[in-house]
Amino acid sequence: MGCYPMQIFVLFRCKVSAIQIAWGGFFVKRTNFLSAMIISALVVVLVVGCSKSTTSDEETKVAATAAPSTAATESAAPAEETAPAKEPVTLKWFGSQVNKALTENIQKDPVMQEITKKTGVTLDFEPYMSGDLIAKASVAIASGDLPDVFVFGNPELRSKLLTAKTLIPLDDLVKTNAPDLMKNGEYALKLSKLMRSGGEDKLYFIPGGINTSDFDPQYQQNTWNIRWDLYKKLGKPELKTHDQLLKVMKDMQNLEPTNANGKKNYAFGLFFSEGWGSWVIDKAIANNAGMQAVGSYTVYRDVEKDVLLPRLTDPDNVFWKSMKFYNKAYQMGLLDPESATMKFQNLADKGKEGRYFAAPANWLLGGADQNFIATGSPEKGYAPFLVDAKSDYLYLVALSEGGNQFDFSITKANKHPERAMDVINFLASFEGEELIYNGVEGVNWKIENGIPKLTEEAIKGIKSDPDYSEKSGTEKYNNLLVMSALKDPKGYFARFKNIPGTIEQLMTDVQKDFSKEMGIDYPTQFIEKIPHYEVSTSLLQSIQPVPGSDIASSEAKIGTYVENTAAKAIFAKNDADFEKAKLDFIADIKAMGADKVFEYNKTKYEEMKTKVAAMK
Repeated sequence: MGCYPMQIFVLFRCKVSAIQIAWGGFFVKRTNFLSAMIISALVVVLVVGCSKSTTSDEETKVAATAAPSTAATESAAPAEETAPAKEPVTLKWFGSQVNKALTENIQKDPVMQEITKKTGVTLDFEPYMSGDLIAKASVAIASGDLPDVFVFGNPELRSKLLTAKTLIPLDDLVKTNAPDLMKNGEYALKLSKLMRSGGEDKLYFIPGGINTSDFDPQYQQNTWNIRWDLYKKLGKPELKTHDQLLKVMKDMQNLEPTNANGKKNYAFGLFFSEGWGSWVIDKAIANNAGMQAVGSYTVYRDVEKDVLLPRLTDPDNVFWKSMKFYNKAYQMGLLDPESATMKFQNLADKGKEGRYFAAPANWLLGGADQNFIATGSPEKGYAPFLVDAKSDYLYLVALSEGGNQFDFSITKANKHPERAMDVINFLASFEGEELIYNGVEGVNWKIENGIPKLTEEAIKGIKSDPDYSEKSGTEKYNNLLVMSALKDPKGYFARFKNIPGTIEQLMTDVQKDFSKEMGIDYPTQFIEKIPHYEVSTSLLQSIQPVPGSDIASSEAKIGTYVENTAAKAIFAKNDADFEKAKLDFIADIKAMGADKVFEYNKTKYEEMKTKVAAMK
């Protein structure tokens, strides 16, 4: 990391009047002490010896010229002495969190090379690569051929590892080798120790994604992303109900029945060949309804009321509305029939080719926006939409101060546990976060007038090359991050592409057109006008049944059943077959103990709220 001028850069949060909310207008309120703050910041710049420079108008928008706090300055300051180089080691890394199925166990992109350079550790992803997570992990546990590190997002595997006693407690290692993790993730570590230790009061799992917010000015990951160009061609019809959405999708299919390569287009695609694909079924529909599906398969959290409700067993709730929605889509010829057997990579490849008109998250489209530009069709692309949504208390931006679903653990087979913790600590630092999100300094970004700026090559790649992430390593390993704060101690967005000035450079023609039509500055800005749209995921994700208990066993059986059986109802040929499949589904999971699992989670959630309130 290069030397940064000791200034704090912030994006002004503008207040919006009632009239401006209606018309999408924003204003910046000038403060009467701005001049004094500018003088203070200039003094700081002179003290730290940074060279003077002239700041452009665009840079002024993000530079809040206030001197930083002592803590922020110390956090950002480079070390006085360079620590001696550590002996290079290679660690076997069972990682299910890399964005794409890996074809090589040792990744050679610039970001991974920089991680090795910074830590002296080479990550060998050979133990997992891709495929059935639970099956591969179970074989490793049973055979004793364990990796050095497990990173995963599966409660069943967490229980297996604790029951088999394959992990080492990390309490002492965190104290000796993870100063950044202790500083940036104290609350998350307490929460993990409280809920994920199997009752031992020890730290076995370090949560990933601590302090994450998935805010993005260009793309939305928690609601519908719909082809804007085709929507405009249709005259921008009303989109208030799911039936209206299905009609619009059918009209789009009539407008563009095949993609540029002559392959048939569909409205939607799913991927039931991988277990986690079942979580996508109700993603946008539940989020728009203010229902949060996180943690146990059996629960929803009502965002407004902060209570848990049954997810799978209520025949009239959002989950079954979502199932019926996709069944209707299938009967109308709008759901890709290969969804029953597709893996995520198959879905992403088809999405990239522009074969789907909509998706409940932009990342499910496989870089279609970029590929349209790369293949000479910049007029095509997607924009975020709310459909059948509440006016308040929606789940549109996920916050995870206590971490996300990915757990980092170190096994007893690891001969260099302290080096594994070195990597985890780097991934819990702001330096690590900025590397993962933005790439290598001097290659993908540089400092100009005290502000991180993406290079022209990086902007071009992000905007128009669907393979840019794979080649550069930038944002390829987002789920590898242990800490992922929205902003760093210097005040600017940790994702440099979100800094004003850069946002405008990265927006596609479609995004600019959508924003102009909506009267906003960037595509997702209309969401910020909703009073409550950010929702924490940490508490629900922290609830973990005691390994080996009846609840843990029932939870695992229900999860497997949902993953293997949900497609049957969705691909029912008629309404009568769907209703039968639905009743069979509910009866089966009730027989597996779904009601007891729900009640367990409901009780634990209320207990956790009390404990966490006392812990903060």
